[in-house]
Amino acid sequence: MKKLILFSALSALSTIVSAQVKFGAQVGANLGSGKETVSYGGVSETDKYTSKFGIVIGGFAQMPISTSIDFRPELNYIQKGGKYSESYSILGTSYTTTDEITMNYIEVPLNIIYSVAAGNGTVFLGGGPAIGLGISGNNKVSSGGKSESTTIKFDGNKDAKDSYDHYKALNVGFGFMAGYELTNGEIGRAHVWT
Repeated sequence: MKKLILFSALSALSTIVSAQVKFGAQVGANLGSGKETVSYGGVSETDKYTSKFGIVIGGFAQMPISTSIDFRPELNYIQKGGKYSESYSILGTSYTTTDEITMNYIEVPLNIIYSVAAGNGTVFLGGGPAIGLGISGNNKVSSGGKSESTTIKFDGNKDAKDSYDHYKALNVGFGFMAGYELTNGEIGRAHVWT
């Protein structure tokens, strides 16, 4: 998969060497969710995390492939994560436990963008694979009026016997984007990553 992505990116770059390249900066929001499987005493349980907003800050280079299709690699700082809530009862007393995970990544999306003229600008839609490297994070668990926060380490060492949560550093996903661009630059866009 990694070789295919690299080959595709290099092929696209080789066809547009003489093309006009546009550079820009971006600030936006990311809507993330996920699931986590945990095992206790030989029993596995999958927790589904609901959507959580995070920030996206970065830059991009946009290179035309044809009149309406562009290749757009990006370099972004992006926040991902999710929220999980579970209610249960012990001896007639109800409890709710919430878990909120925030993870920070450096991410390189490799997008293909399709643009159509609309009014004084263009509407664009696109998407592509994204490769991210985890750099920091935390996991905040609240239950019974008490909260505890744990630091996330991106070292993949799930067997460690310490006070950290351990995750794999490499994150591969696919994203979709849409937006509207005026003739003087981009004014609106939305990202959804899976």
